[in-house]
Amino acid sequence: MDRMMNWRMVVITCVAGALIWAAVIDGVAHAAPTRAQVKHAIDPAFRRTPHVALGVLALALVADVLTTQQAIHRGCHEANPIYGPHPATGTLVLTHAALLGFAWGARLPAWADYTGAALFAGVSLHNATIRCAP
Repeated sequence: MDRMMNWRMVVITCVAGALIWAAVIDGVAHAAPTRAQVKHAIDPAFRRTPHVALGVLALALVADVLTTQQAIHRGCHEANPIYGPHPATGTLVLTHAALLGFAWGARLPAWADYTGAALFAGVSLHNATIRCAP
């Protein structure tokens, strides 16, 4: 069992590291604009879209769904009272997809998407490491 947990921790740590680096790289891309960028700011072709931040959020939401289901199969119970102790996979997928759709439709700033991604990545880490009674 300990080997399995160590393997999971390595995978989760790598995913969390990739999420952090994606946020850092996206933040560097938003550095102070040059004169040429300011000059062409009115051209829609030069506008940056928040696809990186939404992609990071989507990865964190998928990780949350997967680790929640794994924890439930290990004998854990869902702590969110909205879902109940044993939510169906479809319920989790639909609510997380609705959350991602809201973030995409609301066109939130990138920091809000990264904050949500960090929250769900932390929840995924908790789900993967929690020990439950069988």
